[in-house]
Amino acid sequence: MKKIILLTLMLLGAVSAFAMEDSYKSDKKLSAFTTIIINDFDTKSMTINLLDEDEMSKFKPLLPQMVKNITDTIVSKVKEHTKFKSILINNQEPQKNAVRLEGKIDEFNGGHGAAKWALGFMAPKSVKTYLSYSGKLVDVETGNVLGTFSDTNTGSLWFKDSLSYSQDMMENIGKDVFDFIENNYN
Repeated sequence: MKKIILLTLMLLGAVSAFAMEDSYKSDKKLSAFTTIIINDFDTKSMTINLLDEDEMSKFKPLLPQMVKNITDTIVSKVKEHTKFKSILINNQEPQKNAVRLEGKIDEFNGGHGAAKWALGFMAPKSVKTYLSYSGKLVDVETGNVLGTFSDTNTGSLWFKDSLSYSQDMMENIGKDVFDFIENNYN
């Protein structure tokens, strides 16, 4: 039976997502703010590993859409599950009683197809497709950092190429970041 379970997990390419590391340093809950500003995740300093020239030529043009997927997912969840009176996207104007979400994608690793296929979920992180990101919530009026978060989403989905898998990662990042917001809302 153990062999069947192990084989099934390898064939399905089990996804592993580690628990987000987060810290909320303020006594002021997010529900005390009337406005949330959600900035697109920054990719300027992102490290990209294990993508050949062909994959890189496909990846670079998709990056703006992938970042938009993070933002859209967060905005959708915030609208549905919180009571912020105003939700602004990429707004840099000074706002009263506002909190700003700032994030960045630190690293994208395209993974190594043969190793992911042969080792499945047991493949070491260095050969898996993974994406590391971090961010913070900032009180716009004071500039104080209210909380920080960081995470790495990994997987060994060998039956999906790393470019399509990265789209799923972006949506998952949006959901995870929203969970951080929601956990500190009330």
